[in-house]
Amino acid sequence: MKKMVMKNLESHKMRNKMTSIIYSIALGFIIFLIVSYNLQMKTVELMAIQYEGAYLIVKTDNQKMITREQFDPILMQNSDLIEEFAYITPDVKNLATASFK
Repeated sequence: MKKMVMKNLESHKMRNKMTSIIYSIALGFIIFLIVSYNLQMKTVELMAIQYEGAYLIVKTDNQKMITREQFDPILMQNSDLIEEFAYITPDVKNLATASFK
């Protein structure tokens, strides 16, 4: 049986080589399409954000939180530049780890 398999592989060597090349090219093309699609979607998203404005995320050192009372005066000073804003609370996991440090 082993001899038959070896003869079969030897006789179809060129065909197997061509099949593996075609498979590699097809797989590479699919990966290229997926990467191109993801890049295009990210570019469209960033262009929309750039057109509308940008997200501002305020973080502090040592995971300390800024209270609303501290941040509101800054927003009021720049109200002519800011169309709208929202407060987003941190993740519960982050709150738990920050309070124990």
